Amino acid sequence: MVGPSLFPFADYPVIAGLPAPVHPAVMQAAFSGRPAESALRVLVVDDDMRIADTIAEVLQLAGFDVKAAYSGESALNLARSFQPDCLLSDVVMHGMNGVQLAQTMQQHFPETRIVLMSGQAGVSNILDQALSQGLEFELLAKPIHPRKLIDHLRQTGNGG
Repeated sequence: MVGPSLFPFADYPVIAGLPAPVHPAVMQAAFSGRPAESALRVLVVDDDMRIADTIAEVLQLAGFDVKAAYSGESALNLARSFQPDCLLSDVVMHGMNGVQLAQTMQQHFPETRIVLMSGQAGVSNILDQALSQGLEFELLAKPIHPRKLIDHLRQTGNGG
């Protein structure tokens, strides 16, 4: 390899602040086997590119059809062509936050399930306001273990 890696943990993906890296061979063995034609389309959004890309990679290894976006605005543009079954977005982002993105997605893509993630305790007022305005979403706490995320999204894809 020439020069420093863009992702210093590329050989050992870390998901949303997970404390221990997971070797790719372990992830591949644990998450493989889902047929591509029935893959859930997941749009992953986080303004931290490393987190968005890592989550997308983990989900792809698990058999999901995944696209990553790094802002709410770019997620909306991507959603037009990708038509996601599920939006998986961080809450706290620069520009359009995850709740604003979820509200817009719910208006334009009402069949898309909304799953928000947050590792910050100070977002409860944003989430409470969104709930009072009728936004329907699920909230996952970061960090989240890859297996729990995969299981949750598979359940989401089955109408759970």
